[in-house]
Amino acid sequence: MVNRTKKGRFLKPTQVARYNQQLKNLHKSSEECDQLVNLDTFVPLFDTQSTPAAGSTLDDHSYIQSTGSFDEINEAFFSGKLRALDFTRHVVDLQALFNNMKCVDCANVSLKFKDAVGVLPAGICGHLVIRCYNCLRFVQVAMGKTHSSPHGQQIFDVNTKLATGMYHSGIGPVQLNNLFTSMNLPNISESLIRRRCDEVGPVLEDLAEESTSKALCEEGHLSATNSIESTGITASADGAYQRRGSGRCYNSLSGTATLIGKKTGKIVGFSARYKRCRKCDVAKAKHRTPNKHACKKNWTGTAKSMEPDMIVEILKEVKDKNNPVVTLIGDDDCTAFNRARCEVSSCIEKLSDKNHVKKNISNKLYKLKSKHKELSVKTITAIMKSFSYMLAQCKEDTDKIEKSIDSVVLHQFGDHVKCG
Repeated sequence: MVNRTKKGRFLKPTQVARYNQQLKNLHKSSEECDQLVNLDTFVPLFDTQSTPAAGSTLDDHSYIQSTGSFDEINEAFFSGKLRALDFTRHVVDLQALFNNMKCVDCANVSLKFKDAVGVLPAGICGHLVIRCYNCLRFVQVAMGKTHSSPHGQQIFDVNTKLATGMYHSGIGPVQLNNLFTSMNLPNISESLIRRRCDEVGPVLEDLAEESTSKALCEEGHLSATNSIESTGITASADGAYQRRGSGRCYNSLSGTATLIGKKTGKIVGFSARYKRCRKCDVAKAKHRTPNKHACKKNWTGTAKSMEPDMIVEILKEVKDKNNPVVTLIGDDDCTAFNRARCEVSSCIEKLSDKNHVKKNISNKLYKLKSKHKELSVKTITAIMKSFSYMLAQCKEDTDKIEKSIDSVVLHQFGDHVKCG
């Protein structure tokens, strides 16, 4: 059996009594409030001594036990959610805090910091609870700027920016809380982080689309300016996996690919593949239909086949935007290049990336080392060093590279005729 409150929430019978008691506590008169805390004989609830200066001691997490008055106020008016002023640190916007230091019920009477009772945390920010000396009400003062969610809830800007920073730095809720614990900042629940990520995720995706579109237009303009016949752009494409492959085993659950313009060095296209969705997996395990959500699962094949599919998708997108790729720079993955020629354009030319070429040659030499013991690590290093010098001297000159390739080996035996 459940009861429905005026706000539309369903409560169990054990919660109904607590909910009704909270409503009664919130409507207590100022005389009853004065019985809990007598302003004439008010004693500070917390130690007013300042915390140790930075560097003076390693342990500055000096938590002080609250007095009985604080506990009574906390249970009567805030359901135990109020925290003492010295319980932890918070991120505070000073300008916003000063602007909010007023009691609306008393015609914007200025509040005093000495009347502060505690803090209601909200992520790494929160509300400073101050008792108005005029009306004796407890006023919740926001310690930072806020914005409204689609449901009308007020959200602190710093918590939304925290989710943005988490995306930018590539860490998760566990790493964030490890950092906050060291700094004595309040730990943030994973559900709060996920809600803020759901808020900023679509915005970041729109910004990424807008940024790549501008970069593609700039790349196309520079390519048309530097060439007599504007046929397309030259770009480099490569993929990456969440879990690194060993060359024999690829079992990553997600992968990304990017297309970078040669003229600008900017990303002109990107794509991603996901093999799992947490919400869908939970619903499947419970044999029920998943709730409506933004499902990112878009791949059911193998992890190794992600990269060719993503590169082909990006090439099709830039072609639809009237900036086709005529020269594709990448690794020696023939699958992606062959699919691009079959599905996008048969006129695409292939150029090998310098770093991938050097890596492949080095791997071949190390394989020969098992059969030819005289091919030591020192010798392989010297050969690769000479090969790098040769590529740098013959940059963007294929005929010169073809003539100078023999000098890499001859140089090791003191023959410098073809060194140039």
